[in-house]
Amino acid sequence: MENIPNDNSGPFVRPRNFRNEEGEIRRVAEYFDEDADSFTGKFLQAFQNGAMIRLNTKLWEQLENTDSSKISQNDWDAVKYYAEQYKRDWESLKKKMEEKSELDAPIVLRYKNILHLVSGNTRLMVARAMGETPNVLLVTLD
Repeated sequence: MENIPNDNSGPFVRPRNFRNEEGEIRRVAEYFDEDADSFTGKFLQAFQNGAMIRLNTKLWEQLENTDSSKISQNDWDAVKYYAEQYKRDWESLKKKMEEKSELDAPIVLRYKNILHLVSGNTRLMVARAMGETPNVLLVTLD
């Protein structure tokens, strides 16, 4: 795994506040059959120690619960199809990424030997269609 400095050089930067994704974290707790309050507390601690990494091909292939792995470079029809399933605005996200605007990095959880996407499916789909290897925040819970 390639750790990267938090130098804000790419469009995806370390999320400053995990509370923006609290609903997603609770969804993940339910997925792993964990108590949501307890899991959220553990996640907060792990979030603070999370590492920004590049989501290389090997890790991307291991990542579960993302439509981004179904996207090929320049396959905007697939991005549109999947984004519409979740009522996500992929076009403005694409524009922000083209402009190199700072965006919170997708959050990936390593838990029970599983890589699980907590948040950022649309960001990953757009990055994949753009042919980029994105930075993500890797949060590890033992």
